[in-house]
Amino acid sequence: NNNGNSGTQMPVTGQYSAQVAKRLCVYSYATYCDVTIDEAWDCDICLEQPQLTDITVVEAYQPLYNAAQGFVGYDPIYGPSIVIALAGTDPLELEDIITDITFIPVDYDKIDKLGACVGCKVHKGFYDSYMSISGQIWAAVAQLKVKYGADTKVAVTGYSLGGAMATHCAIDAAVNYGINPTW
Repeated sequence: NNNGNSGTQMPVTGQYSAQVAKRLCVYSYATYCDVTIDEAWDCDICLEQPQLTDITVVEAYQPLYNAAQGFVGYDPIYGPSIVIALAGTDPLELEDIITDITFIPVDYDKIDKLGACVGCKVHKGFYDSYMSISGQIWAAVAQLKVKYGADTKVAVTGYSLGGAMATHCAIDAAVNYGINPTW
């Protein structure tokens, strides 16, 4: 039985749920809001999920190279779960476009500390974007796990660039944090 800690493979559990998929899509969409999420949470899409609390915005910006953003929050209804939602490509943001086209293959060694993917290569732009906010993500998750319980479920979502970062985040969760997320 592999619980995500051995580094050899991530378990796949559960059944597909259209309701869960819709909720995660709404959270992905909310990452595109123009307002600072932790100050307002009152745009049309955010109002569809009013139960989200304890929101922490995660973001990094490196001019002419990379911009990554999203949020971590607590949803007492779904799960209950800690939600990690990562923003996708904004076609009007040069840094997002640069991230998307920075497809140089790089070693997958920063996340894969256990050596489960020896020799694997990943898309540099997506990987660097995730790594630029990963510390903020896991600090926020740790705070929420202290507040709501160590075994609180974690859900990871994103669209476009955010989907690529969410994939790295889900693998990081399983390999380095012993968390089997919904994603």
